[in-house]
Amino acid sequence: PEDLDRYAEELRELLDDTVSSAERQLFELRTAAADDSRILGALGDGGLLPPGPDVLATVEFLGEHGIPALPGWRYLAQAVDPVDHARVLAARPELVDGVIITDPDSHARAREALSEAALLPRS
Repeated sequence: PEDLDRYAEELRELLDDTVSSAERQLFELRTAAADDSRILGALGDGGLLPPGPDVLATVEFLGEHGIPALPGWRYLAQAVDPVDHARVLAARPELVDGVIITDPDSHARAREALSEAALLPRS
């Protein structure tokens, strides 16, 4: 009992550190599981990988400003004949991780809105 009393504070700190570390790891695992679920859900919905976070943020931002836009993969699936997919991707590889403004008349407004946005795209 005397040893336990003597080392109680150190043991409590070790336990607190271990619990904090386990909570961080659990959060990271849950985040990864949510990403995996999102990807698997998208693959089950037409076989397309979901757009990356920066593409989603851009499409959402444009939508909030009344500018119609789609992630590149979604545009390819909806607007291009599957027979032409390889040809279109060869000519426009930016479709893989890009954003398509679906209303040509909104292009200038989209460019202006995005230049003022605080978005930091990775792709």
